[in-house]
This record gives sequence, structure tokens and C-alpha cells, in this order.
Amino acid sequence: MAYGIYAGLIHAQSMRDEEAGVRPISEANTRERCERLAEAREKLLATPEDEWARGIVAKASQRPDLFTLPQKAASNSSRPAKEAYEAFASIYDDFNYRNDYEMWFGVLLPELEKRGLKKGRLLDVGCGTGRAFEPMLRRGWQIQGSDISTAMLVEAERKFGDAVALDAADAAELPVYGEFELVWALNDVVNYLTGDGDLERALRGMRVNLAADGMVLFDSNSLGLFESDFTGGNSEGMSVGEWTWRGLSDAAVAGAIHEAEVSGAGVETHVHRARHYTPEEIREAMAAAGLGYVVALGQTEEDGQVVLVDPPDEQRDHKIVYIGRAA
Repeated sequence: MAYGIYAGLIHAQSMRDEEAGVRPISEANTRERCERLAEAREKLLATPEDEWARGIVAKASQRPDLFTLPQKAASNSSRPAKEAYEAFASIYDDFNYRNDYEMWFGVLLPELEKRGLKKGRLLDVGCGTGRAFEPMLRRGWQIQGSDISTAMLVEAERKFGDAVALDAADAAELPVYGEFELVWALNDVVNYLTGDGDLERALRGMRVNLAADGMVLFDSNSLGLFESDFTGGNSEGMSVGEWTWRGLSDAAVAGAIHEAEVSGAGVETHVHRARHYTPEEIREAMAAAGLGYVVALGQTEEDGQVVLVDPPDEQRDHKIVYIGRAA
């Protein structure tokens, strides 16, 4: 049986009895735990009340292609993102202090709700330091966060303790955590998936974590944003106080990988590598991952307020927000 299934069963069991006192914030020993839990699979499935575990295995039987262990190349291509955010973690919240998540969600969530979103469990892929947690906890959501950077997760755990379950995971190699009414990846998580096939693998991982009527939401930086923030040297819009964001790429090119450097007091100078995805590439990846396309909305700001516009425009908008559901 595929690795993803055992990862799902691990989380099922650890939610029940905090197996061995291990809290899933470290990326170490996941495979070892998978192998150990495999031996207990028959016992788990034989337990009448273990309907959740039965559902995970049934889902794997119906769609085995969605539970295939990702290729090693995904981890290799994700290494620059991990290294960048390990360095960025110490200043991340201060660097991004202007981001108003409460205001943002006051615009995003109604778009989801009018398309059928039901309140319940949220899987926050690329959760970082947990800046999205507080507004969602206030709204009564249960949250599972995952991020490739353990340094970012340490900050999230420091702020939220046991209020949110945390796990270190590459977005392109997501375990099965359960079934969620909402799975999202906010603030350009998908743009840090730079390897060929990484986007499809990430969307496939989101798909297998969806409840039957669940929804997926993610945003992707527009070509206009790559032009303003990843080219032309120092970016006034991205630089904050004593920290500098400097675009390193010569030009913004559709579908290409771009680079920017962060430097300043109290942070190790490091490079962010991000890939622009065209709307066509994203819709193809969604379809290949088993996600039905619902809508794409352009995101920009007017008078300090987030505005979502249909249809999106790669030059006018900063981001394009994609909403999908299980196909």
C-alpha cells in the first residue's frame, strides 16, 4: 500500500492516543512510523468504530493513482524554498506586518461560501508562522498546518501551542491528514514549486485531503508581480525598514523561474526562487490532479482594501486566486 495511506493512518492513530508522545512538528521519522503502523493496519481496520481509517483505505482503492509516492525530484526542487524560509523565519512576521489577514479573509471566504463552502476542518498548506490561523480559529475552524520549513513551524507553535496541529511536509509530497472541508495554499506557495510536475503533485496531495464536498483555494503570483518584485533591483514595494528585497532576474517571463534576494539586519542573506505559472498551466495541473476548476479571480488592492475581480488580468492584478473542488 502507498506511503500516503500509512501517513494518513499515522495521523489517525496519533490523534487518538498521542502515539509514543511524538508531536508531528518534525519531518524526521515519518517513514519509520509508516512502516511501524503498516503492521497495525489490520488491527485498525478490524475495529468497527474506525470508520475514518476505513474511509482512507477505501479512497486509496478507488483512486490509487492519487496515492502514489511522489518522485524524489520533488524534494530536490523544493530545497531552495526550504532553505529560503529557514533563513527568513526569524523576521518573517515583522517583514510581512502589513498583511491584514482578517481583511483578506473577509473577502476570500464569502467567495467560497457562495459556492458552497461548509465550515469544518482546514488544511493550511505552506502555513508558515501561522499568520492565517487566528482569523480562522475565531471563525470556529479546526486547523491542520503544514510547511516545508521547520523554523517557520517553530514560530507557529510558539504562538499557537496545541491550538493547531502542525507537520513538516513538502507541499509537493503532502501526506494524507484526513478529510477537510477546505484545503488552501496562500501567499504564493505554489510559485515556490519550481520543478516540472511539482504543481500537479501538490494539487494531487490537496485533492486527496478533501472531504467529499470540500473545496481547494490557492493563489499564484501574476506576471505583473514578477516584473515589479523579481526584476530591476531593489523593490520599494517589498522592502521593509532595514530589510531589502532585491529582484535578481533580468525580465519577467511567462512560465519561467525568477529570483529575488532578501538581506538586512538580523537575517541571513538568502535567495527566493519562484516560478510563474500561466493560467493554462494551472488549469491543466488541476485537471490532472483530479480537481474540478470552479473559478479564477484576479486579486488587487484599492484604497488599502483587497478586491477580487472576474476575470483576472496578469498585469493589473497582483495575484490570481483559483478555486476548485473534487472532480
